[in-house]
Amino acid sequence: MEGHAPIHARWTEVRAQDRGNWLEGSVDDTYGGILSEDRLESVRDESRSALAACLKELGLEYLQFIVNVLKGILKRGYELHVLGYTLNFILSKFLLNPVCGKLDYCLEDLLSIIENDILGDVSEEREVGKIATKMKETRKQNSVHLQKHLTQKVLNHIAAGIERNPSVKQTELIIFTYGLIEDGINNEYNEYENSYVPKASKLDRVEECRQISNSNGLFSHLITAFALGLLQNYMKNLKLNKKDEDLLSMLDSFVSLLCKCLSSKYESITSAGIRCLSPLVRLHLPSLESQGDKIKTSLLAIAQDLVNANTQSMESCIKLLTLLLRSTNVSLSADQLQMFIQFLLFVDLEKNASFVALSLLKAVVH
Repeated sequence: MEGHAPIHARWTEVRAQDRGNWLEGSVDDTYGGILSEDRLESVRDESRSALAACLKELGLEYLQFIVNVLKGILKRGYELHVLGYTLNFILSKFLLNPVCGKLDYCLEDLLSIIENDILGDVSEEREVGKIATKMKETRKQNSVHLQKHLTQKVLNHIAAGIERNPSVKQTELIIFTYGLIEDGINNEYNEYENSYVPKASKLDRVEECRQISNSNGLFSHLITAFALGLLQNYMKNLKLNKKDEDLLSMLDSFVSLLCKCLSSKYESITSAGIRCLSPLVRLHLPSLESQGDKIKTSLLAIAQDLVNANTQSMESCIKLLTLLLRSTNVSLSADQLQMFIQFLLFVDLEKNASFVALSLLKAVVH
């Protein structure tokens, strides 16, 4: 069997080479349709579909080849609009399913095209009325959606790397997440408060993470949600010693910050904020005395937005409120309780008893 290994390896190499030659020929035949002189929209659409079909057959490892060919032939004027539109079209066929790690090798090329489409000359031309209405490719900016997907995938990789890295120190992780969350919330509300940051907050890593957040303001909410996810997973695995005053002090500083997260306009941030606050409320941290009513008010506002929804978000909201009522001196007024019992979750408790709803009512009584 050992003698067959070189033959198999050679056969794989020949197949890969043949695939590459076939793809090169397909792209050469196709880009003429993308750049056709009559610029028929239907021809360009068919050409894009053909390129996507080629890539689907061969796999994303050939994406960089297609990108380089397209960059070589789509260089100026309306061609750059066609380039951005075509790249978005092709990748949209693949981003529907997980492509973990498969785009890493050509991420720099992709981001350079996206950046020009969003922030460069291509974006500025869309503001000119005559250019904006000339072609389908110039009328709409698709790269923002694509960059959001790519940003999310990059952040997922970073999170996985941090969580699996045994050399990451507890204090550094807490500072890192605090810095990202704080800057994300400040970016959203244009507030730059001198909030308390845990000890050793002057580490270079905090400045680095703040630069990342500020330089990508378009998707800063993704970075905030990423940091909240890191914090949540950290606290899941945390074996807390209540005598560790330094750690408790650092976690206490998150209470007011997470309270602000509950007022975010992004559902991903409010949901993550609720998940992160739950274990902190159980710790009976000092800041809960001053922030408890604010947290309650934010939870009531979230619940009102989900008024007739029997969703996981509503349940998470009520669970945190229940925990808050049990663990602190916070209480519901008669009007607030009246508002809650009108929600779908509390309707017809006799026939369809909800443990979440009953737990809240029990917490109110006690």
